Amino acid sequence: MVGVSEDGAFEVEKDRSGIVNKTYQMIILPKFYQNCFQNVLKPTQYKMLEILVMLLQFHKTVTREKLATVLPQAILFQSRRKSIQRFLLLPQLSIQFLWFPVVKY
Repeated sequence: MVGVSEDGAFEVEKDRSGIVNKTYQMIILPKFYQNCFQNVLKPTQYKMLEILVMLLQFHKTVTREKLATVLPQAILFQSRRKSIQRFLLLPQLSIQFLWFPVVKY
């Protein structure tokens, strides 16, 4: 929607309904993945995994910097980037701890 402010400048109101509707349509993780991951990861780690998967599905980028830019945390950019880096280096994300149970299931 376009309008004019008191000082004569144009104001544009963005319609974000397409983004919101698309977010609800995304499949984050299949149920058996969720069960396996919740058994291996702590609740905060699992939530970070869900957020990163959702961001990857929506933005389709895989660089830490781009993910840190859109990560919904109220901290500095460098802190978000380091948080993602620390998460990705967790030993629980190794093949033997995380993916073997999924394959076994």
